[in-house]
Amino acid sequence: MVEGNIGSATHVEDAPAPILSYNWGKFQGWGSLALGFFAAFFMIYSIASNNTVDERLRDLAIVSPLLVVSGYAFAFRKKFAVGMTYIWMGFIGVLFFITAAIVLWNDNLTASQKSETVGAALGQFIMGLLFWALCNRYYQKRCRELK
Repeated sequence: MVEGNIGSATHVEDAPAPILSYNWGKFQGWGSLALGFFAAFFMIYSIASNNTVDERLRDLAIVSPLLVVSGYAFAFRKKFAVGMTYIWMGFIGVLFFITAAIVLWNDNLTASQKSETVGAALGQFIMGLLFWALCNRYYQKRCRELK
């Protein structure tokens, strides 16, 4: 707010809010787009050539549409960028609970193997939620700049 005296009355004006930098949004957006397209094309190539695919690359290819959509939202400052962070947090939560359920009901694993696997999944869940919560806060602060 800008204050000034005009005669005997005080005059108050709202100063325009400064435009915040968008470097992280551009980096995250273009990185997500590149990774999503790479995973999708690599998976299509592997299926077409009958090559076996690593389990982690297969998982990455499964989420490639989500990577592409969120990358588009982040890179091009779309209004649904904030919503995409909530979708990622929900996706991470669902993956954690599915992993925990599969591991806990697997009778072939020992108790120590189960606790180790669930502990690792819990760590990934907490780190993923923290990451996307920070991203959510970043995009919420820039909400008025999003198209």
